Amino acid sequence: MPEITGRPVSLEEILDAREQRAERQRTAREQFPGAALVSFTLNIAGPVKLFALAEQSFQEGCRSIARQFERNRVAVQFYKTCIQPAGCEALWAVDCDPLRLKALMCAVEDGGRLGRLFDIDVLNPEGEILSRTGLGIPRRRCLICDRPARECARSRAHGPELLWHETNRIMREYFTEKRADEIAAMAGKSLLYEVSTTPKPGLVDRANSGAHHDMDLFHFIDSSAALIPHFRQLFLMGVRHAQDSPQRLFGCIRYPGMLAEDAMFAATKGVNTHKGLIFSLGILCAALGYSFANALPCDTGTLLSLCGKMASLSVKQDLDRVTAQNARTFGERLYLQTGSTGIRGEAASGFPSVRHYGLPALRRFMAEGKSLNDAGALTLLTLLGHVEDTNVISRRGLRAAQSVREEAAERMAREPLPELDEIRVLDQRFIRENISPGGCADLLAITFMLYFLEQEAQDTANGEK
Repeated sequence: MPEITGRPVSLEEILDAREQRAERQRTAREQFPGAALVSFTLNIAGPVKLFALAEQSFQEGCRSIARQFERNRVAVQFYKTCIQPAGCEALWAVDCDPLRLKALMCAVEDGGRLGRLFDIDVLNPEGEILSRTGLGIPRRRCLICDRPARECARSRAHGPELLWHETNRIMREYFTEKRADEIAAMAGKSLLYEVSTTPKPGLVDRANSGAHHDMDLFHFIDSSAALIPHFRQLFLMGVRHAQDSPQRLFGCIRYPGMLAEDAMFAATKGVNTHKGLIFSLGILCAALGYSFANALPCDTGTLLSLCGKMASLSVKQDLDRVTAQNARTFGERLYLQTGSTGIRGEAASGFPSVRHYGLPALRRFMAEGKSLNDAGALTLLTLLGHVEDTNVISRRGLRAAQSVREEAAERMAREPLPELDEIRVLDQRFIRENISPGGCADLLAITFMLYFLEQEAQDTANGEK
């Protein structure tokens, strides 16, 4: 999150800013006679009015007001912002009945926690500021005690330092929770895009249940919906432990990961749809929270390196403790036999299969104009050609898994690339031979997640978000 730093302003600067605001409003009324005006500032106690988090909150408020105009078909005739040490201001001249406009702006102020910091005045064409009480809307409440704000301000019931801290807490929590919601939604979207990609040889998709007799598409939908709030919590765990080491963070997300598994099994009536992805995507969500809280770069390379730092030590310690006597899972027994570390090794190494194969392939196929579905199907084959999939090994053995990997690599090395009909034929063969590359499916979901993050960053850079 942005640091709270800024220059204190004097009372004279604040009074000058008010006079300048009144002059801008007078000029707007002359230029747009008959228009109603909307004047937006932030309620920030104390002498520091301009800092990064305040500017971010101001921009969020401007977007909320503009969206309210748009959804209610309010025609904007004029819009201008002014950012100065005394604070951020925005002014609109709009074609709208002033009373209706006041109700719309009160809805923005009352629509969320951050809105409590918004001060949105509506002026009629004569320059009169409309009141809430004139519309029967309750007065604003105090940030501290929830009594009428005007009463607390008049009596100075709360000191500026207390109001300052509460103001900044509201801002920080708002943007943290908003980002947590966005990341959780993106994680859920990645799960749904993975299972919806069709055809996927031997895997559940929109066409069939692949080489599985205990699950179908709806199990995956139910599981994905149940996991979204848990991915949100894993992001917030990354935020809460921002001052800890990445290795410590990994230890702290183990129990929330178990709770996510419980939610999955409850939603699917005991079917394991996403256990591997809870582990890998959970690490990624926690890393995103950690990066957000520490204002770290969120490019793919940095993010995956952080995932590796989080998981490497614990994974090594876990595997070092595995013996022939205590090995509980197929993956642990396979590790003893061959040294294969599966998805745990992928995480501990920063997901190299996604970094070097999955994501470059998906970028390439999307750049070539393919749909996300078709690009996803080809990306899965790309991963299948490079990854030692422990799911395939568990069902068919090492030799069959090697053969599957070599065949996928050979198909993806040919030109032209496989058409969907050819992948459907491969799907039917995998079903007959009981082959299910579930490990590659998990890596495809991680690939989708990183691709969506990259697209989001690109949209933000282009001013589209």
